[in-house]
Amino acid sequence: MNKQPSKIPPCGHVLHPDHPFHVLVTYQPQQGQPDHVRVMCEAMEDGSVISAYLSPIHALIDAAFSAKPPTTFYKHVPIQLFNPQEFITDFNGQLRFLFHCGYTAYDGKIIVRKNGHLGGFGSLQIEEIHANDINNIEFKIDKDIPAAMKRVYEHAGLFAYNETIENSSRWTEQECQKEVYAAVERIGETVDAGFQYNQIAIYDPEFRQWHFVPLEIYTKDD
Repeated sequence: MNKQPSKIPPCGHVLHPDHPFHVLVTYQPQQGQPDHVRVMCEAMEDGSVISAYLSPIHALIDAAFSAKPPTTFYKHVPIQLFNPQEFITDFNGQLRFLFHCGYTAYDGKIIVRKNGHLGGFGSLQIEEIHANDINNIEFKIDKDIPAAMKRVYEHAGLFAYNETIENSSRWTEQECQKEVYAAVERIGETVDAGFQYNQIAIYDPEFRQWHFVPLEIYTKDD
């Protein structure tokens, strides 16, 4: 006898990650689904992956370069409020995330792609989701991912980055937009995608500063 899929928990969420991240969604109502959304994804060689961010500010910086008014506007939501079931179905049972740490950069300049988007940098995690678990997904983020992010932020001198992220997650939409504007204004000179990145650019919303960290800080082993 086949086991029946688990029920959606009382909280109403199907995704239960063990670390707080955020995703970007855009509303695309469909017949019978007025609240239907599509999630922002990053294109990879073997298919799309869902972009996940440390905070609303980091998500909205990406959205500022990816939105296409008047047809596409993005809203940030905590990752646990996003329902990934449609994505999992589209990718044959796989839940695929790119956990953003920052943006690709070359010698203190952020790289901008031909389409105007920033080049996101982070770690890919792909999990096979069994059909029986589709309504109640316990998602454990690879421990090496937050550890690598911690190295990058601490190398930049941002030892209280978790506190800063937690505080910024409570900002109003207006406060978030104000800080995103400040971040974009401070990007400075950029280079095109023809440059091979050698740094990760990260943004500190507390002091409104960009920091550039050598790539090997993220990739080295503890």
